[in-house]
Amino acid sequence: GQSNKNIYSEKTVQNIWDLHKTKLLIYVGVSEGLPVTKKGIAMRINHSKKHKTDMIKEENPSWNEYFLMEAIPNAPITLELITHNKFGSEKVLGSYDLGEPSEMEFDALQEIDCDFVMKETKKKENAYDRVNIQIRIYISNLPELALPPIDNNKVNDFFIEEYKHQFKTGDLIGFNEVGLIPTMSKMYSISYNVSRVGMIIQMPNKYTHRKKNYLIEIHYNYNKFQDAFMEKSVVGFSLNKLTERLHAFSGTEIWYYPLEKPIDEQLMLNMHDRFWDMHNKKYHYHGSDLPEEFVQFFEKFESINFNKILQQELFIGI
Repeated sequence: GQSNKNIYSEKTVQNIWDLHKTKLLIYVGVSEGLPVTKKGIAMRINHSKKHKTDMIKEENPSWNEYFLMEAIPNAPITLELITHNKFGSEKVLGSYDLGEPSEMEFDALQEIDCDFVMKETKKKENAYDRVNIQIRIYISNLPELALPPIDNNKVNDFFIEEYKHQFKTGDLIGFNEVGLIPTMSKMYSISYNVSRVGMIIQMPNKYTHRKKNYLIEIHYNYNKFQDAFMEKSVVGFSLNKLTERLHAFSGTEIWYYPLEKPIDEQLMLNMHDRFWDMHNKKYHYHGSDLPEEFVQFFEKFESINFNKILQQELFIGI
């Protein structure tokens, strides 16, 4: 096998999460109460290193930037709003104390509305009222390069015997994964337990022609999982064998979202045709161009049952 030196020698999306044992990801979002300034306003994060957002020259800047850093347990994390004076030097406008990593909840997305303490100004008309900035933080010591399940037979028995009969076309499977991209996904969508979602579809097997459960996903597939019909890894739209996808999962939780209202036969046929067409054309999803069949389908999700189907202790690597 590869040594740790070789694995971590390059900062790729697969290994950057594991460059540090304990990592802290901070998302800087929207602000409220900040006026337009000639030089612009940026946020600086002071912790293991100094990180700074772009300087934005508009009212109530929205940065939407992510910062990944090593978390030092007892080192304070401070946020500073900065601008430049007329000589070009940095000027601190206000600050907020996020506390220390040792005080934070691990492996849980936290959304914080930060009320900054602003410095007094010489002119009253330049004084700031309430300045609030939305921050999301995630601290973890879980590795992305996880080990396989402890006992494949145990996982198979637990999952298949108890839930296989419930699966039907349209049900959703949610994955709670570990790593940089999954955590950024949860931060962006404010999804606390799910980083990626796939849809179950029942289709004939390529060789036996017997109906099997497959999982439809539209993703970057940076783990190079092989498509069940193309028999190679693809980026974008893919059809994967459901059981293989579940057993290859490296993370903490898998969730089951059953469709409450049944799909009528004609809509299901339309969906099958559309999915197969997308699959053959190597479809890449861009923006809001969802097919009409998708729109009709998701309108049926008036409410969803949240049934957790795999427990965290069935997987190691955490």
